[in-house]
Amino acid sequence: MNDPDPTPEELAEEISQRLSNLSDSFRDMRNSELFISDWTQVADIQGTMDDDTKSKWTIYRQSLRDLPEHANWPDLEYGDWPLDLNGNNNSGMDPP
Repeated sequence: MNDPDPTPEELAEEISQRLSNLSDSFRDMRNSELFISDWTQVADIQGTMDDDTKSKWTIYRQSLRDLPEHANWPDLEYGDWPLDLNGNNNSGMDPP
């Protein structure tokens, strides 16, 4: 015997749960990128960087912090993630 089709409420709950899981995963990836780049904020290291490099790190890290405010959050696409200083997208997504 076949299961009955889910109700609109059940579908809405499933979608909500999947978006919540996606949001959690993206937050974890974002937090990892912030953690990996924390070394750039140490005063001794900052003293060795030129102003342009410091500015790039500041912009990159702020872009990571701003991801949850992105219009597509949490349904982000590859191009929504900021590129690191080497031009890499570290979202874990495949490029289009």
